[in-house]
This record gives sequence, structure tokens and C-alpha cells, in this order.
Amino acid sequence: MWRACADILPTRDKLHRRRVDVDRNCVFCRQQPETNAHLLWECPFARNVWSLSSGKVQKCRNEVWDFFQLFRVLEEKLTMKELEQWATTTWAIWNARNRAHFEKIQTQPQTILDSSIDLLTTYHTLTATQENT
Repeated sequence: MWRACADILPTRDKLHRRRVDVDRNCVFCRQQPETNAHLLWECPFARNVWSLSSGKVQKCRNEVWDFFQLFRVLEEKLTMKELEQWATTTWAIWNARNRAHFEKIQTQPQTILDSSIDLLTTYHTLTATQENT
């Protein structure tokens, strides 16, 4: 999350700007430059993941100029639990992007969302267990 907000994720657009010989378009939609905001929020593939989630995230606008500003807006609108789920789902989308890019494996949106929910549930279970010990 910190890397996305600091705009230092190695997206295709970022690599292209550093003169790495890569197609700068999104690995999922191939229509727009792969920036943090596009890949994790605006891309139709990411929007499919977000549309499956419940809560206020679905009602947020689709277009953003800056990922950090999106975080700031969501920080104001979401509960801590919803913000944690948003952050975990964002990480799961990035992870799915890496699988698509490096392993040529396309993960379904529902699988991405389910894995992020499972990951957060496991994290909370483990931290609660450690606090009770």
C-alpha cells in the first residue's frame, strides 16, 4: 500500500518512463497505460473485483488522478474494517497482475476478492491468538 501511495510500484508505465523496453499498456485491459491508479482502481478488470465487494467501495467514483488521493478519500469514507479490506484487496489485485504478467495466469475477480478476504481473516485470527497468549 505504501508503494502504491508513494507511486513507486513497478508498473508498466513507470518502467516505460525509465526507458525499459515494455509495452506501457495495462496487462489486463491493454487499453490504458498501466499506472497505479489505473491498474488498482480504474481498469475494467479491477472494477470487476470492486463490484463484487460489499459496502461503500462500490459507490466510489471510478476515475482517480492519483492513487494516494484515492486512499485519502477512502480513509475519510470507510470504517477501519472496510479500509483494511480495501487495502488487502488492492494487494490481491497487484498480486493477480504479477501472476498475469510473469506466469501468464489470469485469476478470476471472485477468486481475487475471496483470497483477500481469507487473507485478512487469517491475519485477524492470528493476531487475536497472539494477543491472548
